[in-house]
Amino acid sequence: SIALGRITRNLFENLDPNLYFFANHPRERVGIKEFEKFHFIFLAFFLFGLFDLIAARQWLSISLSFLLPLLILSFVGSQNILGPFSVFPFVAVCITTGVKKYFG
Repeated sequence: SIALGRITRNLFENLDPNLYFFANHPRERVGIKEFEKFHFIFLAFFLFGLFDLIAARQWLSISLSFLLPLLILSFVGSQNILGPFSVFPFVAVCITTGVKKYFG
């Protein structure tokens, strides 16, 4: 019960967009200095790119670059200074896809 609760807490903590774009503002973690991983302007491009990847049915790239690191972070946790650094490539790919689709 305790282990499942911690795994669930880690999972939903890493899914929170505030962690990546708003320095985890309403839910800061104790003992960890929070910082914005990406500027909040990129949130729109992230969502646009995420929906584009889902619409294009890029399931392999989504699962390998997001679900696998998210599963590992759920068990290990992200109580370090960088936060969930293994999910950064997925967020960067979604932002890049959104920018490319919007301006290209």
